Amino acid sequence: MQTSPKLIAAAFAGFLALGAPAVAQSAEDLTDKQVRAFVSTAMAVAEIQEHYKQDLAGVSDDAQREEIMQEANEAIMARVAETPGMSVEQYVQIAEAAQTDAELSARLVEELERQQAE
Repeated sequence: MQTSPKLIAAAFAGFLALGAPAVAQSAEDLTDKQVRAFVSTAMAVAEIQEHYKQDLAGVSDDAQREEIMQEANEAIMARVAETPGMSVEQYVQIAEAAQTDAELSARLVEELERQQAE
């Protein structure tokens, strides 16, 4: 699946909604390995979000919607936790920093494009 930078941005923003604590990260603070791991994970998170978005499409019952959203959050957190060398907190920190740090955002998009080309 070809993941767009907009979908990745949505994954970043969606994960921030989970309410994990954030500590500033900057482009200079991250190693290339961390950037690669973050982007790879963000791509997987975007796929999970897309899957659950489709599941929610036909559901009108609030309790059922809440259950699906909780399941999606758990799947996202589990996927992030599986990432070697990256905690859920670090993922959220990078995602939040990417929203305001143009240099970091550019690094992430560059890595996203590199991974998609593979």
